[in-house]
Amino acid sequence: MHVLMVTSDLPPYAFGGVGSFVYELTNQLKKEDIELTIISGSNGPSTLSREGNVTNVQVHVYQAPPRDVWFQLKSYKIIESFAKNVDVIHLQSLSSSLFIDKIRKSSGKPILLTNHGEPLHCFRETLRPNLDSLTLDEFRTYTLSLPIYMAFNVLDMLRTDCIVAVANHLLEDLKKLYGHSIMRKGIVIPNGLDVEKLTPRNGSSPIRGEKRIAFVGRLLRLKGIMYLLDAFLILSKRQCNANVTLDIYGRGPLEKKVRQYIEKNGLVRQANVHGKIPREDLLKELANSTLFVLPSSYEACPVSLLEAMALEKPVITSDKPWSREFVEDGINGFRVDVEDPIHFADIIENTVSDRDLREKLGGNARHTVVMKYAIQDIARQYLQVYKKLS
Repeated sequence: MHVLMVTSDLPPYAFGGVGSFVYELTNQLKKEDIELTIISGSNGPSTLSREGNVTNVQVHVYQAPPRDVWFQLKSYKIIESFAKNVDVIHLQSLSSSLFIDKIRKSSGKPILLTNHGEPLHCFRETLRPNLDSLTLDEFRTYTLSLPIYMAFNVLDMLRTDCIVAVANHLLEDLKKLYGHSIMRKGIVIPNGLDVEKLTPRNGSSPIRGEKRIAFVGRLLRLKGIMYLLDAFLILSKRQCNANVTLDIYGRGPLEKKVRQYIEKNGLVRQANVHGKIPREDLLKELANSTLFVLPSSYEACPVSLLEAMALEKPVITSDKPWSREFVEDGINGFRVDVEDPIHFADIIENTVSDRDLREKLGGNARHTVVMKYAIQDIARQYLQVYKKLS
């Protein structure tokens, strides 16, 4: 069997959950008795290489938004040339929306799509709070990119042979939006991790006694970063939390606003914005953290959350429909009303100050990932789908 995998994001040229998941999946599929061709976006030069049963094609993509559009325009002919010689085409969402029909007709091969999120929910949750406080960078992102992605998502749903939603809540959302007749071809296979490579640590810090809170994600209002900063400001003013720090990993339209907030409120010694760092370095930093916080209004199947849980980190998320699929409140983490900064700060404080609680939550969190999100099991599910389609 020969599978063509198409994704605009793949490490080391991506910083995001989709790229991290595809990296894990393709590494696992390389161990199987199949041919694998991977076409991915790159901020470096376009390259073609082959090693064993894997062909890697990296396509240079403009980094200005909307990046997915540039990837589709640059990769279409390349995809078409490889598609004729494979058994199954596996697209990640938004990677070939403009050309799915042409690829299908020219290749005659079945197309599987993994949907990593519904842009309409992102759009709603983004514009819901404090619309008048949108920065110029946010406005460009939300008024240009998201509507395009919403249109692409419709094309993806209508023109593929099988749709994989990465979470149960996402599949239910897709059914409501596109109808049960279209989503009869929909199934759920979550994102996965190579859990064996994620070794838990005790959250040790270079500074003795320091408690480190970690946030990973694009700096968008959808990710709730400003809610976290409001809670952290309250936390920092309590005398018992002088040794608590906040590490923010990621970039995005709110980066300038985040840095200004930190400076304005005197948090420069306690809150650090690290920007994008290589994935391996990020995993090391997560392993050395005390607590992981993801206050997003909407997620599909967040890889950063699963990585933190696999590393036995207690996690705190927003109390939203998406998070209820991953976090059992008080069992493997906490779900909180992140728009209540005092309550949010209280939960963070209680967790970082109670080692026994952290160990209980962290142990249960890793167990959750081992049982439900191990990449070996996820890859086997995809192999079954490939065989069924071909």
